[in-house]
Amino acid sequence: MKTFTHFFMTAVLFTTLALAGSCRKDKESAAPPSPVLGTWKGSVTGKGDPIPIRFDILDNGTVIAQAQSAQFSGTWKLTANDFEAGFVVESIKATAKGTLSEGKNKITGTWLENNNGKITEQQLTLSKN
Repeated sequence: MKTFTHFFMTAVLFTTLALAGSCRKDKESAAPPSPVLGTWKGSVTGKGDPIPIRFDILDNGTVIAQAQSAQFSGTWKLTANDFEAGFVVESIKATAKGTLSEGKNKITGTWLENNNGKITEQQLTLSKN
């Protein structure tokens, strides 16, 4: 009888452990990467000739922009299909705002600069490479 009780208790323990293990949720998979990550090239167009611009959008929330001979970094966010990036270079604050295309390969919007109160708004177009 003692052997049977020991065997029974061992069986109950293993069954409990097996059932508890099967109830455990699988690890949730990581969220897919943002569709804006990567390199984007395009232009900022105002009154003069278009100025080529390049955005390197990183998964840590940083964006590095290169235009003409300048390079500067800022932060970005994507809410639904609304893209926004902000930069501060010395006394100039710049904001890029645009809409991500349905194909997730174009951003069109505006480039807004505030240079000590002098505000300029230009057209921004970017395509993903």
